[in-house]
Amino acid sequence: MVLVRLVSPPLNSERQSIDLTRTVGFSITPEELYARATSYISANAVSGWSSLSSVIGGLKNAPDLRWASPLELKNTVEKAFVDTFGSKDEALAKLKAEKAKVDNRLLLPATPH
Repeated sequence: MVLVRLVSPPLNSERQSIDLTRTVGFSITPEELYARATSYISANAVSGWSSLSSVIGGLKNAPDLRWASPLELKNTVEKAFVDTFGSKDEALAKLKAEKAKVDNRLLLPATPH
């Protein structure tokens, strides 16, 4: 599937280089979009699911992805997160286990020396 959204051409016809944000047509394959998402995740040291919204927003604001379908972008970023960090449920379970481990250490009595 190729994502396409048509927009109006630039108003200044004398302009020789067309700005990516004003192209006549836009297309990106799902594979290219996935590659951009995973690249963004690693380049920005994204730590987990808590950063999902900021990654989606960052990619939406990229000039060359401005016209990508928002739903396709969201779904692709979620797939990249699952592939990178595991499912949301797995991440939540891991976070709860780590929190319980810390809580248990705080509740243990101090050992006499």
